[in-house]
Amino acid sequence: MASIIKANQLQDFGGNSIITSDGSGTITLSSGMNTAINAAVTPAVNTPAFQASLTNSLSISDATTVDVVFNSELYDVGTCYNNSNGTFTVPSGEAGKYIFGTNVLFTDGNGNVSDMLLYVHTTISSSGNQSQIARAESTSNGTTFTQRNLGMTFTLNLGVGDAVKIQAYADTNNGSSVGVGTGGTPGKTIFYGYKIIE
Repeated sequence: MASIIKANQLQDFGGNSIITSDGSGTITLSSGMNTAINAAVTPAVNTPAFQASLTNSLSISDATTVDVVFNSELYDVGTCYNNSNGTFTVPSGEAGKYIFGTNVLFTDGNGNVSDMLLYVHTTISSSGNQSQIARAESTSNGTTFTQRNLGMTFTLNLGVGDAVKIQAYADTNNGSSVGVGTGGTPGKTIFYGYKIIE
């Protein structure tokens, strides 16, 4: 047998109104109830997030390390990536765990690409100190190439204001310089990252 409960107000144990009705079918929710409902129906998102590629020419002198400035932004949700210096910085209120990835194309038309390294550097905002926290390496044992790719993914637990950038190193067998990227073709030399939903 069905039952009907009639009331114009629902309260919690502390006497706080949770739901009220005007008797005409219009209900009003408390701010706490609204907050709970919004939290339940609003999907979590992996932001801040960015992806950038290198479209400018970049040359690395033999046995030298340089900052890779991925100058062309595909997207930058949260305005977290600076394409003038190649640095991702954690925005205000967005401390947490992040995943990053990078891929760098090393090129030389004369076939002098030999040993390559990628470095990940972080600058901790509280101290201003910069440190190398990860690297990828490829050695060819004397064999040289016209093109080689080197990539990596990594996770970091970052605070507000902490910064991340990528550096590249190249070595050849004859002391010549090595190009990075493809001189204007995006997608082969990239840097991306996003906050992990916890």
